[in-house]
Amino acid sequence: MAKREGLHLIRGARAGSADAQLALARCYLDGAAGLPANLPTALYWLERAAQQDCAEASLLMVDARRKLAEHQAQAVQAAPMTADSLEQAWQDGEYLTYLAHTLPRARALWKTHGIPQRRTAAEGPLLLPVADARLMTRCGLGLQSAGAAAGADAAAEMYRYFQLAARSGDAEAQLALGLLLARMGPDGRRLLDSPHRVNSKLAVRWMTQAGNQGMSQAWFMLARLHSRCDLAQRSPADVDACLEKAAALGHVEAQLECGARAWRARGAAPDNDVRAAYWLLLAAKQGCASAAALLRKVSPARGARQWTQPPPPPQDGTHRLADCEVMLSARLELAAQFNLSRVETLMIDPSEADHGHCLVLRIYGAYGRSKRRLVLVQTDAQREVLDRVSRLFRNIDCGPDGPEGSYRKRLYRLNARCRATV
Repeated sequence: MAKREGLHLIRGARAGSADAQLALARCYLDGAAGLPANLPTALYWLERAAQQDCAEASLLMVDARRKLAEHQAQAVQAAPMTADSLEQAWQDGEYLTYLAHTLPRARALWKTHGIPQRRTAAEGPLLLPVADARLMTRCGLGLQSAGAAAGADAAAEMYRYFQLAARSGDAEAQLALGLLLARMGPDGRRLLDSPHRVNSKLAVRWMTQAGNQGMSQAWFMLARLHSRCDLAQRSPADVDACLEKAAALGHVEAQLECGARAWRARGAAPDNDVRAAYWLLLAAKQGCASAAALLRKVSPARGARQWTQPPPPPQDGTHRLADCEVMLSARLELAAQFNLSRVETLMIDPSEADHGHCLVLRIYGAYGRSKRRLVLVQTDAQREVLDRVSRLFRNIDCGPDGPEGSYRKRLYRLNARCRATV
């Protein structure tokens, strides 16, 4: 309970006396006159006094604000967040909040395990538990994202955490450490103001380890590293190999780049357009608009053709469906699914043309005026029909010397089928 002196100061402060407001603030700062120590209340009265040009109140207010900030920081560290709350803070991008609760643990781990010279060769590599290695990685990434707000020593501390987590096998830390050593940003661009010394050989080592753990971004960044002309590790062959590894792991940008490279080099190898269609189709399925646009050049759409197919004659003892008629029915079904021209319908070898993701139509051996083109397999219905027709034509010669005969004979049967329909 406030003493008589405290009550007198409260009445004077409420009445607007600057001296009473300053004296009351001092009591709240020190806990005198029967009043409890209360920094926020002291700040309130100091601000009221400072508004009346009280110089001493202004000086005390600066000191009180500093003390309040220190107390708030101590309160945050004293009240540990749950694992779910920390995870949510990380996902929401609240890196300073995350660091306030995890940096003490990270610093303790570094103090215990962070000096490589403490371990001998016989002891083998350092292996932190997975959870601790993940904590070190996130602290490093948090310091990297926070930038100047994390403090002057953030860059050195971040590097130490990445190094410790990378030695413990964390793929994300290995990639981050490789990027630091190569002076590269997360987007692959060169960083000119990085405080770390370039060590491209060590960067390749860490990125390769991350890629071998199934991290597609590591292979993609490694391709960027091998394409830099200012480093000794420049290698066009390694660029292609790393891009294909990243694309195989589902990296959209790598799939687009692999497809674009294969399409530009379509004259160098006969099946480069097939490879281009494969990678571009995968990228387009992940929503890449650039891949979809380039895919329309690789496999241009044609105007729709109306294919009508009459029902086959009954298969009883007197009317047996001829093999050539069965094959013609299968060809017409395939043409209806893939919008084939008449000559493509009659001369295609389904088993040879099927490349999984596309049909390669090259029938100029039997029909010289035709041109090679690709048709994409995009739906389950197309895949089902193609599989069924391919099984039918398996081990059958689809050329002019086969059971269906020359193009003229096939065309005659098709015209006869159409006349019967009419």
